[in-house]
Amino acid sequence: MPKYVLFTGSPPFSNGGGGCNILTYDLLQVLGPSCPIACLPTRSNHEARSQAAETIYFRELRGRMYRRILPNVRKIIDETFAYRAGLSARRRLLDRGVDTVFAFAGADWRFLYQARAFSRGGELPYVLYVVDDFEESELGWLPEADVSKVRKVELEIMRAAKKVYCISSGYCEHLRAKYGVEAQTLPFHLRPAAEVSSFDSDVRRLVFYGSINRLYASALEAIAGIIAAHKPGSQSYKYRLTLVSGSPLTPNLLEAERAGIVERVRGTTPEEILAQARRGWANILPYAFEEKEKVMVSTSFPTKVTNCAQSGRPTIVFAPSYASTTRYAQTNGWRWVAETKEDLLRILSLGVNEANEEWTRQQVVFEREHSADLIRSILDV
Repeated sequence: MPKYVLFTGSPPFSNGGGGCNILTYDLLQVLGPSCPIACLPTRSNHEARSQAAETIYFRELRGRMYRRILPNVRKIIDETFAYRAGLSARRRLLDRGVDTVFAFAGADWRFLYQARAFSRGGELPYVLYVVDDFEESELGWLPEADVSKVRKVELEIMRAAKKVYCISSGYCEHLRAKYGVEAQTLPFHLRPAAEVSSFDSDVRRLVFYGSINRLYASALEAIAGIIAAHKPGSQSYKYRLTLVSGSPLTPNLLEAERAGIVERVRGTTPEEILAQARRGWANILPYAFEEKEKVMVSTSFPTKVTNCAQSGRPTIVFAPSYASTTRYAQTNGWRWVAETKEDLLRILSLGVNEANEEWTRQQVVFEREHSADLIRSILDV
């Protein structure tokens, strides 16, 4: 049975931060109070200190200093910071019985060589938990020559890992095809609402959470167009797309906002996000249909599922057949899965009883597939 130190570039936050910050927090809950954590220092690391047996900090280059230094030099400096953190903590980790580094990676490829350096400093093997394809995440951000370096680092460090865990089965299949690396799916922990939230409005809000980026924007535009074309017939209700997001809207979504089809909620606290979720008719979980986004859509799995589970309202998946969300939903017996405009219009025509039945169906899946006990059994802790 391994005893881990959690190494992450995303410090744990139960509220606020990004999806990876919340995933780190939940991982600490699963691994237990005896698990130390190594993370970047932030303005407030009280959650790391309060949840972990010990908090180890490592540094990395950021901001102007990061941009001014040559990439190879940056890599050496970042590796040195991580190595020294592992080296200084080595004796304390051994005294705690720690025998493995559990490296939880976000989308920043630098984390891969930082994790390896920390492990070398601590003289410990490492396992990787990956949630985004690093090479695909950097497309459009880095020059093509640097993207090829990302692929080299990704291959080298994944093959050297004691074990690799992925956030979705699609990501496991992708790594096998891309690098010949065998990986195992590790779901993230979440706690669904205990019961369905009541609904008594004549405006049926479809609620989306998070950034409006290239993986979601075009699908959200399509949903707005479908709502605009939806004719409820004799029913008195109408649909609205509610975007709980601080991201700027695309021109098409701005036009839909002016038409009253889209409403935007910005600057919300976690409590306000939950309130928005519970006043919705359903959550909407979209993914882009464009071929150029296929790798990310088929491998990543959105942490906004946590908001969906806590809402007490059913979730509609609107994504292509190969999307990780579509496969997850269909494998687990969800019925509110739309791969076409016609599928989504059919779901929009359903009533309160069908919505409550779908929530009950999804709640069972959340409790079964994302329980702390299941995750501990996968990690053998």
